[in-house]
This record gives sequence, structure tokens and C-alpha cells, in this order.
Amino acid sequence: MKRNSYREERKGSMMNLRSKIRSWRLLSSVLAVVLVVGLAPGMAFADDAATINFSPSVTPNNGVIYSKDTVIVKVMVVLPGVEGATVAVENFYTGETESYSGVHVARVVNLEIGSGVAEGEEKKFDGGITVAVTPDNGSYDTVTETYSPSIVIDKKAPTVSIPAGAFVGGANTTVSVPVSDNSALDESSVTAKVDDTSLPASLSGDTVSVDMSGVDDGVYILMVSIKDRAGNEASVKESVTVEKTAPEITITPNSAAARQEPAENPTTYYYEDNGPEAISIDITDASAIQSPSITVNGVEKKVSNTVSEANKFSGVITPEFDADGKCEVVVAVSDTYANTANPVTKTFVVETSTPEPAEAATLTFDLGGGTLDGKTGSITIEANVGDKINLPGAPTKDGYTFKCWKGSEYAAGAEYTVEGNHAFTAEWEKNAEPSQPDSKSDTAKSAIPATGDDAGMLMVPISIVAGISLVVLIGSAVRRRAA
Repeated sequence: MKRNSYREERKGSMMNLRSKIRSWRLLSSVLAVVLVVGLAPGMAFADDAATINFSPSVTPNNGVIYSKDTVIVKVMVVLPGVEGATVAVENFYTGETESYSGVHVARVVNLEIGSGVAEGEEKKFDGGITVAVTPDNGSYDTVTETYSPSIVIDKKAPTVSIPAGAFVGGANTTVSVPVSDNSALDESSVTAKVDDTSLPASLSGDTVSVDMSGVDDGVYILMVSIKDRAGNEASVKESVTVEKTAPEITITPNSAAARQEPAENPTTYYYEDNGPEAISIDITDASAIQSPSITVNGVEKKVSNTVSEANKFSGVITPEFDADGKCEVVVAVSDTYANTANPVTKTFVVETSTPEPAEAATLTFDLGGGTLDGKTGSITIEANVGDKINLPGAPTKDGYTFKCWKGSEYAAGAEYTVEGNHAFTAEWEKNAEPSQPDSKSDTAKSAIPATGDDAGMLMVPISIVAGISLVVLIGSAVRRRAA
């Protein structure tokens, strides 16, 4: 009896132990589900229905999953209690269907998409995953969820290339790097370096722009890297020249000017009578120079380069002066790296000496009551300062003799240098009056004809008067006889 009682007691203990093991197993399953649910973002227990969640191994980007490896989508089904249910999974990406019956508490299903894509290929998967949970006893309605982002398995890297001969110069401060990819590029992955120094770089469309404005002149190795959204990376290295210095222009006349303005770095040269016979034009640069533009008084001139170096120019032009004696030379040039020098202008002016305009002067001659060439009062002569003239001749005046032109004293007709306006006055000297007879003896003497040449001259009119008187007397006598 005791042995049977022991056996029964032992049998009961074993059954109790098995029951406890089952309880622990069930509790462990519940705890496992709780832990999984707690670790899965966005998952929560449903109050009265099943919950379905999808967790992809790669986060979608604008509704598309890009990956260079197989994508795994974890399907998590959590039931509201211990009641059993059937979980049906349809994978439209691959065309596979799975069904799980008798599910209790939770179910995790991992689905692979894109496992058959080879290296260097790209394949897009469309369709989706649909999961339906149907309770065994119908305590809640069937729960259905669908997950359908496009999945791109991309195992082909982008292409990126830096153009040969790329440079930075002039207004160009960036290097443009063409890039392309079958799917999509990750703009946040762009990097650019010069000698391990990072440079600003950005992606726009199919071009990466690298800002090299802060890099000094020189030749560098530029490295650019970029990834696509699947994580495939491509990079390239290429030599790039940075040349931001413009050419220097010098214009030099072959003869010194009388003066130049301003005194330092003059722009205008002044010459007296003759300008320079030749003007030299010299250009230097760190790189090759393009053909310069040279104009003289606005006319383009072709000037030969007398040096063979690509980074130098030396030529000579013959100046051409316009009607105003001006020759304006303008030189502009760029180098092969698009650096343009500021145009240099030099003006050469020939100043021809011209006499100063003559200064007019008026000379006035007061006749002082006399007459000159029928004119009285005063006469004037117009002349220029510095002229040499002859003063007027001597005027006449009754009872007076002309002495000089006073102011200062100049003889009539004298040579005179005009110094300005001047007034002259005739200087006169009164003539002496004739003496009067004082006695009768002088009167009697004057009545007696004088001898000599003057007496003969006096006898001629006396003889004529006597002859006429004789003729008259004879005529009277003849008339009386006839009577």
C-alpha cells in the first residue's frame, strides 16, 4: 500500500512539474513577444484584434527602397491573446505565398527580396507584401495589411569623371564634375578634396560643383567621391590647374615726354613739337597669353609678337596723331585660363608752339591846330604791340614851324616801335615877324629903282605902261585932225 501511495505521489509530482514547465514555456513565449514588440518601433498590443507590422532592413527614401544587398522585410504579427489564428503571407515581389495556422501570441516572418541580382546589375521589384490574420474562433474580424514600396536592388556603382584640363581662373571659381547613375544619387554623400583638404561640393542634377575659390594658384590633384542611394560608391582623381592672376600690360614710348600726368604710373604723355617715333607694348603672364586687342585712336591694329614664349608678348607700333595732336593707345588681353586684364590706356599728345595773339594798340596824333593831308584836329593809327611803324609826316600851320611829335620827342616820319596805346601832340615853333621901315629916307629910297638884276625886273612893267600911254595919245590926235 505504501509503495502504491508513493508511486501515486510521485506521478502527481511529475504531472505538476510538466504543468509548470508548460506554464513557463508559455510565459517565456509571452515575454519573448513582449520583448520583440518592445524592440520593434511602432508596434503595440491590440485590444481586441491582431497587429501587423513591417520592418525592412533598409529605410525607404520617398517610397523607394534602394539597396546593393538583398532586402529583408520582417513581418511581425501580434495576437490579442493566446487564442490561435491563421496567418497568410503573400509576397508579390517574388510571387511566393505562405500560410501559418495555429499561431498563438505572435509570429515573425522574414521575407527576402532581390537575392538573385548579380554584381554590376540593377533590378527593380514592384508588388508588395500582403498579410492577413484570421482568428480561429472568429472573436474578431480578419486583419489585413499591405506593404508595397518599390525595391531597387542596385549593384552597379555611379560613374564620375573630372574633365581633362580642368582649371579655375577668371570668373570661373568652380570645377564641374559630370556624374551619372542608373537609379538615384545620394547628394549628401558628395565629397571633394585637394591634398587631403576638404572643399565645398554640391550635387545639382548630373553635375557635382567643387568650389576652389579659396585655393591658391598652382596645379593640384582633385579627388571627388559620390554614392548612389543604394550605397555604391565611385570616386575619381584628376589634375586641376588653379590660375587666377591676370596678365600684366606695359605701354612705353621710345622717347621721354616733356611732362607726364600723373607723375607716377602716368596715363598721358605731353611732347613739344614732336611725339615719340615708336611705342612698345609688352605683356607677361603666368600662363599662355591669347592674342591681345590693340587699338590706336579707336582703330584695331594687328601687331606682330617678337617673342616666342607662350606667356609673353612684345610688339611695337608707330603712333598716329589726329588733328589735335593726340594718339590714344588701348591694349586688352586674356590668358588661356580666362583671366582678363583691365584694359590699359595711354595717351600721347603733341603740343605745337603757336604765337600768342597780337595785342592791338591805338596811336593818337593831336595836330595842335595844324593840318596834315587835309585833316585837322587829330588823327589815329591802329597797330599791334611790337610792330615797327613810321610816324606821320610834318603837319603845317600858318605862322608856325613843326618841330616834333611830342610824347616823347619824335621827328616827323621817324621809325617807332609800338609798345601800346600812346598819344602824340604836334610841337610847334612860332615863326619870326618881318621888320617895319622907320624914316622918310627909307621911303624915298624905296621909290628909286634899284640897279642890277632887280632894277631890270622893275623896268619891264614901267616900259609896258609907257607904251600903252603913247598909243592912247597918238590915237586921240588922229581923231582930232579928222574932225
